[in-house]
Amino acid sequence: HLYVDPDDREEIKKIMFSQGFITEHIIRLRNRKTGKIFWGEFSARLNMERNIAEGSIIDITNLKSAEEQLTEKNEILQKAMEELESANEELSSALEELEAVNEELMKTNIRLSEHQKELTISEERLRIFINSIPDLVCFKNGEGQWLEANDFTLELFGLQNTGFKGKKDSELALCSPEHRETFLYSELTDDTAWQAGKPVRTDE
Repeated sequence: HLYVDPDDREEIKKIMFSQGFITEHIIRLRNRKTGKIFWGEFSARLNMERNIAEGSIIDITNLKSAEEQLTEKNEILQKAMEELESANEELSSALEELEAVNEELMKTNIRLSEHQKELTISEERLRIFINSIPDLVCFKNGEGQWLEANDFTLELFGLQNTGFKGKKDSELALCSPEHRETFLYSELTDDTAWQAGKPVRTDE
């Protein structure tokens, strides 16, 4: 067999002369007959009596190829594990952010619940207050829609079961025809007050 790398020959000679033997030394060789390159495992010892080296070469090309494939697969596996670890870190970070968002959302829901309770209490107090007034009390927005009214007003115009909130006077006039003129006049004076930008006193 021929050495593919001449330096391998010199290295083997150095080891043999140094310690008298060499064991399982892996080198690349070329078959003299076929020219095929293969991996060989070389073991030998010096026979000082005969002044020769006795040894053997085992073709380990298949084993070397399997090792290279295993190394390649291990590298691919290692890369996949690194990518998985990176993905896990990103997922962990995303979960932490989600947990922080959920915590903030819970705090917001608690605050909203508290505000809702306060609003309910305020509405109840407002109802008690306006119902204690023996006169017409009606709150409207800038569009002339009814927001709230006391029981006296609702009973006077027969609006107890009409779902009056959000309706204008002209719409409520349809619910209480006997007070139609009053509702229409009220809507007119509301428009006048909004246009004037100040309180307007009228008699209805």
